[in-house]
Amino acid sequence: MVLADVVFVSLTTVQIVALIPTLRDTESRIPRLTSGTAAFVWFAYSLTYLTMGLVFAAVSGTVGALMWAYILLKKPTVDDIELPSTD
Repeated sequence: MVLADVVFVSLTTVQIVALIPTLRDTESRIPRLTSGTAAFVWFAYSLTYLTMGLVFAAVSGTVGALMWAYILLKKPTVDDIELPSTD
């Protein structure tokens, strides 16, 4: 299972690195449904990895889930944009 752990950690790290520009960009806007779903799925992956004995993959998955949860809670979203009045 060591090989599986290394593969999952590597792929998760790539996904986490891909989120860094979104976290750094103060103008980035992601819909709440997208970030909420992503955080939930990453937490589910983490629990699945843990039940399979892939501890490092579970930790890296939890980091990814926490990053998506941060985006959900702290970043402005598409839902927060005030649309111009059509009056």
